[in-house]
Amino acid sequence: MKNETYTWFLLYISFVLLAYFLSNEFIYTEELYYNSISEDLTVERVEDLLARKAEYWWLVYAILPVIEFISLVFTASLLCLGLFLYDLPINFSKCFRIAIWASFIFLIPSLLRTLWFLFFEQGFSLADLKEFPTFSLLMFFDKESLPKYIIYPIYSFNLFRIGYFVILAVGVQKLFQKKLSTSFGLVLSTVGVWLVLLNVLVVFLTVLNS
Repeated sequence: MKNETYTWFLLYISFVLLAYFLSNEFIYTEELYYNSISEDLTVERVEDLLARKAEYWWLVYAILPVIEFISLVFTASLLCLGLFLYDLPINFSKCFRIAIWASFIFLIPSLLRTLWFLFFEQGFSLADLKEFPTFSLLMFFDKESLPKYIIYPIYSFNLFRIGYFVILAVGVQKLFQKKLSTSFGLVLSTVGVWLVLLNVLVVFLTVLNS
């Protein structure tokens, strides 16, 4: 079981690094930054960004796996809390594997964006990247007319987030042999509550700094 979990983790990290490499190599290029000079960027700023990017490229590849590992451990811990609350046997290895399965879905937006701007749209700028569909409720609102504090909560409610919860619930159902309704309740009462608290925190900090 532990070897299987370890294999899934290595596979996931490999995809994370691959997604970053493709995005960094083919999307966030020198041409992109120079095309964005008119968008609050000066030539000096662009040159500084490119110099830092060239100097510290290796640091991102070193830090990304650590960040992802911490995120997965946190999600797995929340699922273990749910198992405790539902009086079920706690198995961290299984929870960690479920967290990995669900996290794969967040690689899709990055890959879609990379493929789109690599094959279908040329000469794009940072503004074009920002306007790429997020598949969230934010697509149905005029972002400029919304209060700043409400943007993140609306953005966080997106198609991939819903898919994330579905995969977590199906994972719990599969590995712990529980009803899907029970699995959804477990996920929503832990990871779901955390997401709500995170949104509240972001709203509070946004209001505080505005």
